[in-house]
Amino acid sequence: MNRRIIAPIIIVMAVLSAGPLAWQQHNIRAQQQTQQEFTQLIKDIAPHLKPNPRKIRTISKLLDNLKTTNAQLEQSPLKSEAAAADLAATKAKKEILDEFQPRFNTIKPRHLEACQREDLYRYWGTLDIWQSWLDTKLGLSASPDNAALIYEEQAGRSMGRPAIMSEIKAVGEEEFTKVTKLLEELADRVQSEFGLDLHSFAQEPNHYSDAEEDVQRRSSEALERVETAFEASGQFDFTSIPKGRVQVRRGYGPYNSIASYRKQDNAMVLFWADGSYNHKYDTMLAVHEIMPGHHLQIKTVKEPTCGKGPVHAQTAFLEGWATYAETLADEIGLFEAPDQRLGWLDYRLIRAMRIRLDMARMENTLTEAQARTQWEADMPERLHSLFDREWGRITQSRHHLSYIFGDRAILDAKNKLRTQLGPKFNEKKFHKTLLSSSHIHLLYLPERMAAQMQSKRTSAREAENTH
Repeated sequence: MNRRIIAPIIIVMAVLSAGPLAWQQHNIRAQQQTQQEFTQLIKDIAPHLKPNPRKIRTISKLLDNLKTTNAQLEQSPLKSEAAAADLAATKAKKEILDEFQPRFNTIKPRHLEACQREDLYRYWGTLDIWQSWLDTKLGLSASPDNAALIYEEQAGRSMGRPAIMSEIKAVGEEEFTKVTKLLEELADRVQSEFGLDLHSFAQEPNHYSDAEEDVQRRSSEALERVETAFEASGQFDFTSIPKGRVQVRRGYGPYNSIASYRKQDNAMVLFWADGSYNHKYDTMLAVHEIMPGHHLQIKTVKEPTCGKGPVHAQTAFLEGWATYAETLADEIGLFEAPDQRLGWLDYRLIRAMRIRLDMARMENTLTEAQARTQWEADMPERLHSLFDREWGRITQSRHHLSYIFGDRAILDAKNKLRTQLGPKFNEKKFHKTLLSSSHIHLLYLPERMAAQMQSKRTSAREAENTH
């Protein structure tokens, strides 16, 4: 063959054979460079993400007590000095943290090792939380005497994201209207099946226990039904957790709650405040506190992630996940029994009413007597006696906002990812990824989860290519 023809062929073949090798070496260098940059980034940012020892600024602390009058605040020598120092410190911290965001944006998760990717979402999520909190705080500083702005700043911690009063109010009203309609549908069913209105049905003696051993037995049976149903569904077979159990105590729990989760005992603690124990909440509490609520979520992340954990969830994620779990329970038929459905819907109505009263309290300086009148006017008769307990929850903290807003943030992330991924969306994978994202600011949950799910798909492909 003519040498003038052979030579170009040899050159082309050499180039074609060298191309993949050159690309592989380029990719290796890119990975090494990204990993080095990320290691330095974490080293630089870690000292700035430590919790602030001053958890709440002095003015906010003063105004958090609603009995503090404007006159008392104006006379306080702490006002101007603390506000000026706090504003300067906030601005300085904001400027420092703003410099890190572009560095995170340039990091390509696919170039990181598995544990580095976990650190990426850990630190990036924490940065987002800090930046959002500082933005809200700086906005608050423009009008430090505005109680509504201070409320928004404090409420944002429970909701996991900034929100204005009008939005908080709208969500409460929307949920109240929605649940009221569902209760009307249940009332028709109860009337048809039992010939009773909801109030009479709720007072049936078989819905209550008078002895502690009966409370323990019936609540444990409800928990067993819940755990069995979710085990059969296979939705959470990607994780293994200890069996949950029930404890019963007299009185109210933290923030006047009727139940809480005790992780060291793998137990939901039921608080029996007075009179007969109401079993209409049994299914809702078992789902919320144990499966697939707090117990599943907390025990899933109990082990350190790459030796640097576990990552602790925000309040909004904790309560949002447990509230979202109730919807999952409804989807598999756990609230089909009329009494258990009534207990679930009544408690949802209570959560919405907390927000409605809280908004009225902030907008109209609602007194306790006025709030009681509104409660009895808007709530079903069967729930009138609960006002004192719920007014205590409303006035003690913003914790009550985390249920509905956390739940909505998770549903929002789910809907966005379902739209983005189309037929590739897998609910079980969504839950697995979600449970590993509990440290992420809820405002950024869809974006971070999408990136995390993408990185996991990339990792799976990389693993396949090595075999």
